Amino acid sequence: MTWTEIAGFVTGALCVWLVVKRNIGNFPVGIANLYFILCTAHLGAGPASPAKIAASPSR
Repeated sequence: MTWTEIAGFVTGALCVWLVVKRNIGNFPVGIANLYFILCTAHLGAGPASPAKIAASPSR
């Protein structure tokens, strides 16, 4: 696992926890989560990353 995948998981879990607690802090954490998800997709990590799905030819 890369550090962006780990950071994406941690910020995602924290964001969900903050939503359950109804804390306004979930918005900046959610934005950070999106950033790490996009970084992971840009690096092409994972077998079904959005970048690979978007680049695959349609049949």
